[in-house]
Amino acid sequence: LGRGDPAPRGAAVGARSTPRPRPPPGVWGFAAEDVSLRCVGTVAYSSSLGLSGTADTTVSAAAARLGAQLRLNSSDVAEPRVPDSLVVEQCDSHLGLKLQIDGGSVWTKIAAALPGVVGALEDVLNREADKAVCNEASAAAAREANIVLAEAHSMAQVWIQEPRPA
Repeated sequence: LGRGDPAPRGAAVGARSTPRPRPPPGVWGFAAEDVSLRCVGTVAYSSSLGLSGTADTTVSAAAARLGAQLRLNSSDVAEPRVPDSLVVEQCDSHLGLKLQIDGGSVWTKIAAALPGVVGALEDVLNREADKAVCNEASAAAAREANIVLAEAHSMAQVWIQEPRPA
């Protein structure tokens, strides 16, 4: 398919040619593929060598991938078991960020001109960004979801306990 060509009948746009393994029962997953982004900003830095300055940067990605498997838990022992927490079972982040140094202070320009420096910084950026997505960001999202799920669980328990009209 070329850009703008309609997908064949019954085919999902952007579908992979190889099927994904199905998550186990009670676990559901999501995936985002071919995500594009572009961020432009100025970073202030200081190093252990006493060098400091600013760097005007562009960070971009053309085919970032994110995926996770999530499970809803319930603290209820008896049926009906109403979910009250979300657990991130598995997280996979491959952002593939590209770092471009657009300008900055003298030390920035010197470092950007040295072979391998931008590549090494890009490697650190990708490692730390992927770790942040799957650790800090997924944990924060689960915490927020758990607040909503706990409230919904409480309301559901009240509704379940209410006597029904005969």
